[in-house]
Amino acid sequence: MADETTPLTEEPAPEETGIQIDAADEDGLEPAPSSKMHMPDVHMPEIKMPEMHFDSVAFKAGATAAAAKTAQYSKVAAAKSIEYSKKGAVMATAKAAVMTNFIMDGPIGFRVLAFTGGLCVVGMSIATMVEDNIIFHPWKAIASFFNVMFGFIIMIIESTALFKRTPWRKDIYEAAPFLRTTFGRGMSYLFIGINMTAQDFGIFAFFTGVYMVAVGVILSLVGYFTQKKLSNLHHHLNNEEEVMVMFDLMDADGDGTLDQEEFAELCKHLGVPLRKTELLAVFDVIDTSDVGQRKNTITKEEFFHWWAEWDEFGDII
Repeated sequence: MADETTPLTEEPAPEETGIQIDAADEDGLEPAPSSKMHMPDVHMPEIKMPEMHFDSVAFKAGATAAAAKTAQYSKVAAAKSIEYSKKGAVMATAKAAVMTNFIMDGPIGFRVLAFTGGLCVVGMSIATMVEDNIIFHPWKAIASFFNVMFGFIIMIIESTALFKRTPWRKDIYEAAPFLRTTFGRGMSYLFIGINMTAQDFGIFAFFTGVYMVAVGVILSLVGYFTQKKLSNLHHHLNNEEEVMVMFDLMDADGDGTLDQEEFAELCKHLGVPLRKTELLAVFDVIDTSDVGQRKNTITKEEFFHWWAEWDEFGDII
């Protein structure tokens, strides 16, 4: 029996798609594993990463510099701290010195010391009079009575540190002109202190006398050296016209008087600077207006009277 074969018809050739099929595909078989797909070539730019180099020497140098800066800043901060603490201590010391100078040299200065001494003299003398019977100790009682009077006089004279002037002070100055000057009052207080220490008035009265001796010595020395400066000041003012011109020049507020600051500027301008204690002593001599005001201004009339009537040796006591 003859084999009947069906003629095979040719299948159309596959479209050219750029894909190649192996021979095994023509028979309907799966492509061989070695088959490859060809993609169009794509050129990607090559990216180069920067190379990182670690320089250990530079790192150590930077660390050393940073440590040095930190140490320097620490030293500066410590130095500033010490400086500010020292400045604070200096300022505190200066404030204390200013307060001390104000108490000892200022407008209330040694007047407070003398006023306190006069108050103690009165108290201790009255206590002595009460303790001692006037019949059995008449001389001691009389001495205590005079000390009481002296103490009241001291308090009246030196009360300008606390109160305004009173007519009693003017009467005292008229009766005893030497008490107007610092030197004269100092010698008087020295006498009162010696009197209290020489008598057998008791231990508290004795120390009160010692205190008055010290106050008397201070006032006497201040009065003496102030008198020398007053002499120099007087010698710088040669005539009446110069006196008036200088007064008007230093009268900054134009009120016709010189306060302590203005008078201090006048003395400084003439080359005779005065301390505050010396200013008080000068005002004792020049300022003679004793009623209704504190002893803190000098009028033109008082200034000219002092210059015209100046007695270099007579005004010291």
